[in-house]
Amino acid sequence: MSIITSPCKPKAPSGWQEGVARGVSQALTYAIEIQKTVEQVYGRGPQWTPGQWASNVGRGIWQSSLTAGFVYHAYFTIYNALYPSPWAGAVAAFATSVVKVPIGNCMRVLQATSAPTIVHIGINMVRKRGPAALYSGYFLSLVEDVIEMDVRMRIYYALVGPPSDAGGTASLATASPITGVMIGTLAGSVAAAVTTPFDTMRSQLAFMNNSGTHRMANGKYMTSIQVLGHICKKNGPLALYRGAHLRATSIGLKAALYFACLEGLKAQDPKALAIERPRSPKSKASPSSHVAAP
Repeated sequence: MSIITSPCKPKAPSGWQEGVARGVSQALTYAIEIQKTVEQVYGRGPQWTPGQWASNVGRGIWQSSLTAGFVYHAYFTIYNALYPSPWAGAVAAFATSVVKVPIGNCMRVLQATSAPTIVHIGINMVRKRGPAALYSGYFLSLVEDVIEMDVRMRIYYALVGPPSDAGGTASLATASPITGVMIGTLAGSVAAAVTTPFDTMRSQLAFMNNSGTHRMANGKYMTSIQVLGHICKKNGPLALYRGAHLRATSIGLKAALYFACLEGLKAQDPKALAIERPRSPKSKASPSSHVAAP
């Protein structure tokens, strides 16, 4: 069942559980994300000393974790507020893309360079090209996110069970953290395999925008389609899958940790469990129902 288009029953009005789970999983897989991005941009993994690795991870891990948690919290808060509208997922994805795309572009540059923060990178991009630089690859990002989330949630709910049926009748779709790890690994890895070309192009665009190296002979900047042609012409179509094994590992682990944390949080939240339990339809009170209890 797709969280993007299906009328899933929200577990809680706020997306704080999803935000916390995403922030934790993002932090625990950040080193793999660095390795993947550097390989996508430079065609090889980082040649760093242990000290440089520690510096780069320490510099970006908190920025990555906090921003990812914020975006997921915003997404699921909007989704839950709009339910049961069939457009809830689409509206949430579009609304959060306003902040998600600039953050994602700046994070990719942070992982591939020595810039101190995503704020410094954002300012540098705007200075060189204007605000449009922050939104380079916007369509790619939107398509990638929709596909990745859709594939991940379809697999997860196909194996665990949907949170509710199409009519809105609640059902218990909770899994143990261990089950969340196993299913999340499978779901995340499949999603990564499908969307890696989009991710590679986004990394290239973000790096080119920051460095100012993606101008063509006429002085104009490359579009997403032109970057696709540039990558394929220079290194062949397989270059779109640079770091695919790292991305599959990263997203697989991230999804596993995310679902494990989420299921653990659900188990500790009595309100979420109460929302999941089905209610019987109200009926008119009979005379016997007013008899006082002994």
